[in-house]
Amino acid sequence: MDKPNLLENETKFFLSQSLKKCNKFKEEYYNYVFNIGAFIFMVLVFGIFLLVKYRGKMSPTEKNEKDKKKKEYILSKIRIMQDIKRQNSQDLITNLPAWESNDDILNRKIYR
Repeated sequence: MDKPNLLENETKFFLSQSLKKCNKFKEEYYNYVFNIGAFIFMVLVFGIFLLVKYRGKMSPTEKNEKDKKKKEYILSKIRIMQDIKRQNSQDLITNLPAWESNDDILNRKIYR
């Protein structure tokens, strides 16, 4: 004996075909959404990359100003070191440490 069917064959066929169409529509919709999202993402990444590369590049005048400031900084440090060296060499000819007794220190404090 055949098993009882609650649905007719035509109804079963109609529902299965309807579900297949819905599945196909859903896959196409998801595919379009994914493609558009991927395209927007790629455009943003590429645009940000180009923007960073463009803004990171200095113009020749900015480059010259930066080099000039760097040279001035280095020269100022060299001058400071030379002044310190000259001052140290002029302080004591023999480079002996200054010797001061306690009496000298007290006299300086009192008489000044």
